[in-house]
Amino acid sequence: MKYLCLLFSSLFISVFGFAQQAKTINTDSLSLQITQLIGEVGIPALSMAVIQSGKIVYSHAFGMSNVEHKNLTDSITIFEAASLTKPVVAVTVLKLVEEGIIELDKPLYDYLNYNYENITDPRIRNITARMVLSHTTGFPNWRNKNLEINFKPSEKFSYSGEGFVYLQKVVEKITGKTLDQLVTEKIFKPIGMRNSILIFNPSIHKNSAEGYNKKNGKVKTFRPPTANAAYSMLTTANDYALFVIALLKNQLLKEETAKQMFSPQINISTKEKKLSWGLGWGLEMCENETAFWHWGDNSGFKCFVIAFKDSQTALIYFTNSDKGMSIQKQMVDLTLGYPFALYEWLDYKQYEPKKSKK
Repeated sequence: MKYLCLLFSSLFISVFGFAQQAKTINTDSLSLQITQLIGEVGIPALSMAVIQSGKIVYSHAFGMSNVEHKNLTDSITIFEAASLTKPVVAVTVLKLVEEGIIELDKPLYDYLNYNYENITDPRIRNITARMVLSHTTGFPNWRNKNLEINFKPSEKFSYSGEGFVYLQKVVEKITGKTLDQLVTEKIFKPIGMRNSILIFNPSIHKNSAEGYNKKNGKVKTFRPPTANAAYSMLTTANDYALFVIALLKNQLLKEETAKQMFSPQINISTKEKKLSWGLGWGLEMCENETAFWHWGDNSGFKCFVIAFKDSQTALIYFTNSDKGMSIQKQMVDLTLGYPFALYEWLDYKQYEPKKSKK
């Protein structure tokens, strides 16, 4: 009997593979470790959520959202999501694809019917929604003066906020709705993201964190007057966790659409073949399954999300500090316990914890 069990187990591994093993979370120990970590690094506030088996198993807020007024951070403290806006917009667009409102591979130029940003380069006529979501448009991240196309669209990966703004203009034109209306309708309301917005609302100011630079100086408060598909989302760690859970459980997208989202569209590293980009997310092929991930980087705010779809596990964290990405590896080690190649690709200097004296 024991032999048969071992044989079956071996066959199961070879045929189906195993999902990433979830790390056991000791909540008291984890809270102490993170309190110590942000204290050592000098990060005023951190809010986080850990997902296992498709459920939030740990959620906690640390530190002060406003150092000057000594305001403590809590579960409804709102942080700038920065580029974590992009995956939310990507899912919104993919829902429009499912509804037949926009096509992934039809040139965006055909929908807009005007010379976007006065671009005379004929390659503008080839850029599609798929290229925007996989960052292969040829646009720079942000223009210096005039917006230009730097290479043949679809030829290679080049991260671009400009591409998302272009796609925003198209979906707003063809739907007759603003981006914040679309995201609220397609994402926020259906899954209960009650503390998330794309446009600053004065009513949420008292619950929003202030941002701080690397010297712990306060940065200017970001108050987006209009939605920007690349970076304007304001949210909480728990709200973003609801979004990740909805993706893990296919509650927002049809199975075939989700499969496309999490399938490699383009390699992003010449060193690491395991790193690629899907539709809206970075991807890393791990030992037993693929992780999807993204980060956010606004002045005074840094945040990070990484998740495993098969095993339904994830880490989400937000900080109000320019030092926030320096603890990325430590945060993943403490919660997921898995080494990733993406650290080197993202190229944020990682904090080395102090060694305890013997």
